[in-house]
Amino acid sequence: MAEVTKQVVDAIVNTTYDDLPREVVRKAKNILLDSIGCALGGYVTERAKIATAFIQDQGGNPQATIIGGARTSAANAAFANGELINALDADCIGPVMAHVIPYVLPPGLALAEMSHASGKELLVSTALAGEIGGRLGGSVLQHRLPSDDPPYYKKTPRYSFTPAIFGGVAGACKVLDLEPAQVAHALGIGGVNAPVAGMMKWQQISGPSPLLKYSSWTGWIAHLGTTAALLAHRGFTSDPTIFDGEFGFWQMYGSPFFREEMVVDGLGKTWRLLETEYKPYPNCRCNHGAIDGIVQLIEEHHIRPEDISGIRVLGDSWLLTPSRSQEAITNANDTQFSVKYGFAVAVYYGKNPGPHWEMPVVYKDPRVVEMMKKVTVGVHPEADELILENIKSGKAPVLWLARVEITANGKEHSIEVLEPWGKGENPFTDDDIVRKFRQNAAFSQITPSQTERIVKLIMELEEVEDVAQLAAAMRCE
Repeated sequence: MAEVTKQVVDAIVNTTYDDLPREVVRKAKNILLDSIGCALGGYVTERAKIATAFIQDQGGNPQATIIGGARTSAANAAFANGELINALDADCIGPVMAHVIPYVLPPGLALAEMSHASGKELLVSTALAGEIGGRLGGSVLQHRLPSDDPPYYKKTPRYSFTPAIFGGVAGACKVLDLEPAQVAHALGIGGVNAPVAGMMKWQQISGPSPLLKYSSWTGWIAHLGTTAALLAHRGFTSDPTIFDGEFGFWQMYGSPFFREEMVVDGLGKTWRLLETEYKPYPNCRCNHGAIDGIVQLIEEHHIRPEDISGIRVLGDSWLLTPSRSQEAITNANDTQFSVKYGFAVAVYYGKNPGPHWEMPVVYKDPRVVEMMKKVTVGVHPEADELILENIKSGKAPVLWLARVEITANGKEHSIEVLEPWGKGENPFTDDDIVRKFRQNAAFSQITPSQTERIVKLIMELEEVEDVAQLAAAMRCE
C-alpha cells in the first residue's frame, strides 16, 4: 500500500489504550456520554422516529443495541444510532471539521457490543474514529476557499461531511482487531462508496428543511463504515491505496487539493480529538454566539420578553442562506436551522436548552411565533476580514463573532460575543456534559436509574470488561 494510506493503517492497527494520553481518554468518555444523550433526546424528532421505525421493520440478527431502543444487526444499529445522535443537531462539533462524531462513533459502538469488547477497546475505537474522521475531513474541501478577487474567498460548489466515513471505518476496524491489509481494504470499501459532496446544494433549499440534513446522511455513512469493516474482515477487497496517487479519494470527492499533512502530521501523537466541542443548544452551531448574546442581554438588563420590540443579529453571511431563512416552522429540522426561530426561542428558553426546543409545544407557541417577526439578521461589518484570516491560518472558515442588539422599552442594548459557549475561553465543562445528558435522557423512555447507570459506566469505562453492560443500560425493550 502507498504512503498516506499506510500511515493511516499503521495508526489504526498499532494504537493501544496505553498510547492514549489521559486527556484523550477523558475526551473520549465525554464524547460517548454526550452522543448517547443526544441520541436519547433525539427521539422527539420526526427524523428519529422514521429512522428507527425503518430499522425495526428490517429486523436483523440481534447483535447490537439501538440507543434507547431494542437490538438489531450491528450495521442496522449503527444506522439508527447515527440518525439518533444527529437528530437534535445538538451533537459534538469537530474535530477539525464540523460534524464528525455521529458519522464515526456508531460503527465502533455497535461492533464493540457484538464482539464483547472491553471498555478500554471502545475508548481506543472512539478516539481513533474521531481523530481520523476529522483529519481526513480537514484534508479536503472546505466550503470557502481563497480567491484573487474581493472579498478574497469564494464558496465551493462541493462540500460535505462525507470524508468522516474513514473515521467510522477506523473505529470499526480497531474493535474487530483487523490485520493491516484488511484495514486498508476496509478504508477502500468505505471511500469508493461514500456519498457525493452535496452540502452546498442543501444550503440553497428554502424551507421546510429536508430531514436528510447536510445532504450527507449520518445513518448511511455509519452503516457503510460498519459494513466496510465487516466485509474486509471476511476477505472482501477494494482499493487498498485509497488516499494515494493522482486519482486518490480527494479526486473522487471533487476537491482541488489534498492536504496530506493534515492527515499524517503528528498522527498518533498530537490528538486533534481534543479540539472537539460540545453544543449547549439544539440548534445550528452558527447561531450559538447570537443565542449566547440574547441570553446575556436579557439577564443583565432584566429584559422581559413582552418589552422587546426588536432583535438584530449581525454575523456570518452563512446565516442568510435559504436553508436558514425559513420562517414557517413545521418540523424539528426547521427549528435547528431557522435563524429567526433560534433567536426567538432563546428569548423564552435560552437558559433551559433541550429537546423541547424542537417540539410542537414550543415551536407552535404563539409567543415564539410572534417574537420571530421581531428578528432581523444581517452580515457583521468585519465578517469578510475575519473569515479570510481564518482561512489563511487554517481555521474553520466561519465567523463565530456575533453582534446582538435588542430594543426594549425604547432602549437599545448591544453585545458582541467573540466565541459561542463551548469554545475557547468559555468551555463546556464535565458537569455541563452530565447535566446535558440527564436533560436529554429525560425525554426518552429509559428510566432514571438507567440514566445514572450509563453515566457511571462511561465515567469508569476503562474498568468495564464487556461493553454489553453499557449496551444493556441503553436499551429500552
